[in-house]
Amino acid sequence: MKKLLSVLIVVSMLMVSSFAENLIEFKDIKGHWAEEAIQTLANKDIIHGKGENIFDPQGTVTIAEFVTLSLNVMGEKVPAATKNQKWFSPYINRAMELNIIQNRQFSSFNRPIRREEMSSIAINTYERVNKLDSSLATDKLISKIKDYDKIKDRYKESVLKSYAVGLFNGRPDGIFDPRGTATRAEAAIVILKMIDKTKLTPVTFDDIPYVETTTLVYDKSIVDKLD
Repeated sequence: MKKLLSVLIVVSMLMVSSFAENLIEFKDIKGHWAEEAIQTLANKDIIHGKGENIFDPQGTVTIAEFVTLSLNVMGEKVPAATKNQKWFSPYINRAMELNIIQNRQFSSFNRPIRREEMSSIAINTYERVNKLDSSLATDKLISKIKDYDKIKDRYKESVLKSYAVGLFNGRPDGIFDPRGTATRAEAAIVILKMIDKTKLTPVTFDDIPYVETTTLVYDKSIVDKLD
């Protein structure tokens, strides 16, 4: 009996220890507008900081990092890079196979991702499960984006769809800032929206959502962690 009790105590201690390890507290996100999203994803081991208790919410995200994050939340099993490959090469190759990105779309995967590019990758990932009608790109929706004409043609439909379902929103002044560099905080918000439909913020007209939204979720284990 004593032996069994000792085993149970050890197991309990291990369980508590394991749970505590996931309760990460970043000291540089207190009061930040994306604090909840960052903390939720970090505690579930979906995103990580850049050092001990540092997340760097205003830091940049590379194209490779966001592609990798998108595939991970899909539950894609991507093989490790070989010794002759860059760490992200298998993720880029798989993303191309899934039409999440296109061949020669980017000249470099190590540079910071722009908002219109992040929108494209996010909505292409979303559409792996939820196919959206291209008719969403209407003048009514375009009117919600003050700098729509500054979006590259290849990304215009992606941005409109992202707005429609609520994966992306504009800046407070009504612009999208397509060429602006996306931050780590913005990436966290988008990723959380991709796996938790309650966080989506679809465009509304007269308080009516422009499109009915559903959750992206591919990997049930991730959803379970959010409950």
